[in-house]
Amino acid sequence: MQKYSAWLTKKFREWESNIGRRQSVSAFARYLDVNQASLSRWMNGDGPPNYENILKIADKLGPETYQVFDIETTVIRNTYIPEPLLRRIRSAIEEANLELSKLATPLDLDEAERITVAIFEKYGFNRKVINTELEEI
Repeated sequence: MQKYSAWLTKKFREWESNIGRRQSVSAFARYLDVNQASLSRWMNGDGPPNYENILKIADKLGPETYQVFDIETTVIRNTYIPEPLLRRIRSAIEEANLELSKLATPLDLDEAERITVAIFEKYGFNRKVINTELEEI
């Protein structure tokens, strides 16, 4: 059994206990905002969730989630960045790290920036949008 499987099952039981009565996995999936069939697979150890679903799980079950799924995180504390924007930033950073790690040779700064900017643009960021959103904060 995968460690995340046992952890999700434990968290389900804790959630159920906090409610005070038996609950369905379907209700737990709604609470986590994930697909019920997918949650059942994860709880059975049939493959881990994707990064987007891990973010949803972490929103409800806390930062321990990242450790369970072996995801390295940069902790942002006391931020005033709205959660939806923060989630997009984290997703873009994770994807950029993944893409840069796939390249065999060390990259120069310009190449790493080109790849990272392209990924951030994919998530709806560009220099004008980033500057505007940060000015609003």
